[in-house]
Amino acid sequence: MMFSKLSKKSEIHSILVISLSNIGDIIAICPAIDVLLNDFPQARLSIVVGPKGRSVFEGNPNIDRVYIYDKHGSLRKKIDWFLALQRRRFDLVVDFRNSVMPFLLNTKYRTLPELFMPKNIHLTKKHLLRLRSIYDFEGKAASRKAIVISPKDRGHVDGLLAGYISSGARF
Repeated sequence: MMFSKLSKKSEIHSILVISLSNIGDIIAICPAIDVLLNDFPQARLSIVVGPKGRSVFEGNPNIDRVYIYDKHGSLRKKIDWFLALQRRRFDLVVDFRNSVMPFLLNTKYRTLPELFMPKNIHLTKKHLLRLRSIYDFEGKAASRKAIVISPKDRGHVDGLLAGYISSGARF
């Protein structure tokens, strides 16, 4: 299927999200990832990020696999990397990078290319619109699952803030 809509009842077992590379852009896709994780809890969600984005998603129990795309890698490494993706046979590819990858992966469902998206809107809203191009979701996700803060990281930050902000205070 080229660009068909899916529903919560669709048979989606594996999802690939293709992210942008910069940390701010990666954070802007998180609301769309939250929608997918909440609405398709049985599906395995994997994500493609550049090397800078690895730490955002690695260790997240809600993310099945993080694929690191290194644009500076050799052609052989890029081909092997792509073939590994192709072997996974994803049911849905959500491409926020506007690449040809969803077409090359020959997936059942894929997002529309960016040329069909409106211009001059906030990146987060643009990503949600892109997701809506294939899936009419209810609105904001019920819970946030795209970013998980480990107890170790939380403890480290609490230690840095100790003495400056009381425990549990908002800032």
